[in-house]
Amino acid sequence: MSRKPTAADAEPNVDATSTKTQLLDAAEGLFEERGIRGTSLRAITERANANIASVNYHFGSKRDLISAVLARRVDPLNAERLRLLDELEASSHFDLEQVFDALIAPALRQPERYPGLRLLARMHFEPDPAIYELVQQPFVEVQHRFLAALRAAAPDLSEASLKWRLSFAIGAMAATIVNLEKLRAGSIPLESTGQTKSDLEISIEPGAVTQQLTRFVTGGMVADEVGMLDPKRKTSHSQKGTSPSGAKR
Repeated sequence: MSRKPTAADAEPNVDATSTKTQLLDAAEGLFEERGIRGTSLRAITERANANIASVNYHFGSKRDLISAVLARRVDPLNAERLRLLDELEASSHFDLEQVFDALIAPALRQPERYPGLRLLARMHFEPDPAIYELVQQPFVEVQHRFLAALRAAAPDLSEASLKWRLSFAIGAMAATIVNLEKLRAGSIPLESTGQTKSDLEISIEPGAVTQQLTRFVTGGMVADEVGMLDPKRKTSHSQKGTSPSGAKR
């Protein structure tokens, strides 16, 4: 019968708290660089200068380690989102833009308070269904709460539209976080943005980005529902022989 790993097995003569933090830091860095599927436990322990037994002792499995990495970064972020939402719901009235600001602002307006944002954004696009499900678990309560707030602020929208548009908003936020990091690091050529250096410095300022994204997703939320577009708009495109974008068909 196998015995449960002990602290002595994990890392003799090494502080357990220090080893656990080193494993979390190593896993987070490698997940961001290589993705979760592309990161082995051996790679994590090598970077953390630890051994496999230490992973088993502190976390139990790679899956549990992934959950711990997520919790360390997600829990403070979600707590701030829910705090802002609680304040809104305690008021007599709130609108869609305020709801989206509560969702988006903590991630974009003060990124230094919430390290690991780029990793969280990357995980949002994780292709492995099992890993994607694991990544989504810490956000379930937040999504339910914000969906209820959006439902209250936009009571005329169908349930399907509310869920789709919240999903689109979260995807846009994740993509924005990733691209902001690339812009700041200079890995996206400036000429590809169509902006001057001074324009770019202004446009990637956290407050400006938050406002731009909040306005964008709010506009999408209040757009006509699919199947409910103005028939005159469809007819005019058909009569002119052009697509909605104005290109000849």
